[in-house]
Amino acid sequence: MKIAFIGPSDRSIWAFRKGLIIQLKNKGHQVFVLCPYGEYVLKIKQLGARHLEVPFKRFLSPLNDIKCAFYLYKVFKKEKFDFIHNFTVKINLIGGLAGKIAGVNKIYSLVEGLGFGYPEGSELYKIFLRFFFLILNKLSCSLSSKVWFINSDDYNLFIKKRIIQRQKAILIRSVGVDINEFCEENISSDDIFRFKKELNIENSCIDIVITMIARMIWQKGVREFIESAKILLKKYSNIMFLLVGEIQPGSPNSVSVEYLKESECKNIRWLNYRNDIRNIIFLSDIIVLPSYYREGVPRCLLEGMALGKPLIASDFPGCREVIKNNINGILVPIKDPISLANAIEYMINNKDFMRNAGIYNRNWAVEEFDENKIVERVIKEIYEL
Repeated sequence: MKIAFIGPSDRSIWAFRKGLIIQLKNKGHQVFVLCPYGEYVLKIKQLGARHLEVPFKRFLSPLNDIKCAFYLYKVFKKEKFDFIHNFTVKINLIGGLAGKIAGVNKIYSLVEGLGFGYPEGSELYKIFLRFFFLILNKLSCSLSSKVWFINSDDYNLFIKKRIIQRQKAILIRSVGVDINEFCEENISSDDIFRFKKELNIENSCIDIVITMIARMIWQKGVREFIESAKILLKKYSNIMFLLVGEIQPGSPNSVSVEYLKESECKNIRWLNYRNDIRNIIFLSDIIVLPSYYREGVPRCLLEGMALGKPLIASDFPGCREVIKNNINGILVPIKDPISLANAIEYMINNKDFMRNAGIYNRNWAVEEFDENKIVERVIKEIYEL
């Protein structure tokens, strides 16, 4: 079959769809990737996929969105794909419209969290935004043959609000994690030594490393993480807090570089974007995500699970999908740095809990969140191949 994946960036395709591409190619199918050109395109091509550049912009850009839809329509008419799979809310709508007009037989979509479009709160503009967002999703769902949901909160919300017909909705939790890549056997001791040297902790009194990995937007809980760190550092000098992720230029919700730089000290470090996440997680003792952004299932939590780390995250859609409270981690209220600090303090003073939670997480990741198992389910239950 001739298949097209449409995504917002080459990096997201490489990070989250690599396993799908590999298995589809192994089964003899042609895979096309339609996304903007970037540094990961060559790696995508090395998987055996063809790349077609799409003039897509992530944030609201009406003229560009119309241009993108017209471009996709022309590609769909020319290539005559057996099916297309759209990824992210904006592309679900643009790709769905272009695909429907071009006569594509099967159109699949992914709801990978509701993000900015579904903010919490009773303010009038938030109520309107949620209403408008659901209307757009109802349109994109009507254009889709099937819609893949990766957490139960979004799945249940869309069915309850009649955004989608139940028979179209498929719940497959998470996009999975490569449990062979994220395992202790693949960690280089030399790499860990170099990373410790970079942080200047190879011969220091730092005993505990607490890490948050996320895009630097306020809704991910950046302020809460830093404030909880400041609370704990008044009592403990042997803890280091690592904040890993890039700022989001063009986003009104982006954390400023100035805030991040001003928050840094000996025991609080902002590492910006990194491509050695596996080593960072391995060095960490606890993975934290105090997000109040409507997540899908956060990749950093899955990768932390695979490497056997205990988790602390918000009791919020997406995050709670992978945390069984007080078993493999701790759920905390959103926007509450004191509760977050208390959860961290409990863990660092209860090493048995940390160890048992880590063991549980590795086993659970292998059993339920193995990328290969997730991909097989997608191919069977959504693509019906």
